[in-house]
Amino acid sequence: MNASASGGTTVTYRRSGVCEAAVDTVAHGLADVFVDMKCFGLGTGSSSIQVTYMSKDGVRHTATATNTASPVAIVACFIGGRAPQTDYPSYFMNMLTQGTQASIVMTKANGSEAIILNFIALMSLVGYGYFFVRISLYLYATARWIRLMPDSARKRQLMYSVVNCSISSVIWTHHRTSMKFVGFLGFIAWHVGTTNSSCQWAANIKDVSQDAVYRCSIGTLGHFANITEVVRLLSYSWVFYALVFMEKMPGIAIYMPGYIVAALLLGFVPLALLAIVVAEICKLRLDSPGLFLIHNQLFLVLVWLAVFYILRTPVTRPYLRFVELCLGWIGVKKQRIHVDSPFYAMLGDHFWIEADLVREEDALYVPLSVLMETKNIKLQNIYDHEYFTYGVLKPGKSVDAPHPGWLASQLEYYVRVHE
Repeated sequence: MNASASGGTTVTYRRSGVCEAAVDTVAHGLADVFVDMKCFGLGTGSSSIQVTYMSKDGVRHTATATNTASPVAIVACFIGGRAPQTDYPSYFMNMLTQGTQASIVMTKANGSEAIILNFIALMSLVGYGYFFVRISLYLYATARWIRLMPDSARKRQLMYSVVNCSISSVIWTHHRTSMKFVGFLGFIAWHVGTTNSSCQWAANIKDVSQDAVYRCSIGTLGHFANITEVVRLLSYSWVFYALVFMEKMPGIAIYMPGYIVAALLLGFVPLALLAIVVAEICKLRLDSPGLFLIHNQLFLVLVWLAVFYILRTPVTRPYLRFVELCLGWIGVKKQRIHVDSPFYAMLGDHFWIEADLVREEDALYVPLSVLMETKNIKLQNIYDHEYFTYGVLKPGKSVDAPHPGWLASQLEYYVRVHE
């Protein structure tokens, strides 16, 4: 550290074998330093100092003194025995502490975003493996149940209902808690990746004369960047639909045109728009000194949780009515469930079905493909279009109950609760 004629200070340091200098980045006037010859500790220390000064005729002079105090002790003495309070460059005092021949080794890391994203993606992958195992076990148990039945018209209806149901929706509702956790992790990993949300040190970190700056960036339209991202958006729009709206649409999956329209209007469209809104909110966080302290990905999670909560409130009713109109245009309507039926408590006051199959009276019989999406339904408890809550009676004690004639003409297998 050499004092210049202007009263400023020149900090020199060695980088990769090259001596570099940052001139006048640390300035102290003579009135600030209270120079005293005793501060140098001449003849008492084990360090050496070099002083450069300029005479009136413009000639630069250099003087070297040995056996002096250490650089830190000299600086502390200059400013009155206290640590400097001015804006020294980063690591300046650390450099002085190491002595005159010290070198600074700087390392940087761009935060934990990549590590956390990889962890979330790994957890999501394990969860989808669990999803696949559950689907396999359910299909095996269902196929075994049907195979043990004698061949009849009822069996053909049962097979149609099993094939017609949405297995993904069945497993999602049967294991709702775990599947929501897995789906949400995958959903967050998707949005973090598609927005390219990341934080990194600015390029000026290599200049020790400037304070390093840590910057975060978020892309808004990453889910429309290319065809691959649009395909991923379509994939995760179903996850979004399952997280928010699936419980409100019982039976919609059994009629493919209605299922496609519902998935588009309740999944793809709102997700495509809300992904932009959430990304913009996260951008506002970058400009807020208070919110900037929250981890980048944690803030994204909190915003999405708030969005999901709002979407499950009555504020979405106008849009849901619009979706109902669109479903009606393609031939899908609500079938009301009789209030005295136990299925009313399981499914709600309605389920979705083709308009041609809607009956005027409130339903006591519900298609098996719809019931399969109910968590507590056990297929083994179904016999002769009836669901036995406590299990099917022994074959010798089972008595066929009278049922409406229209059941035999249906492709679906309809079920009511045994009284």
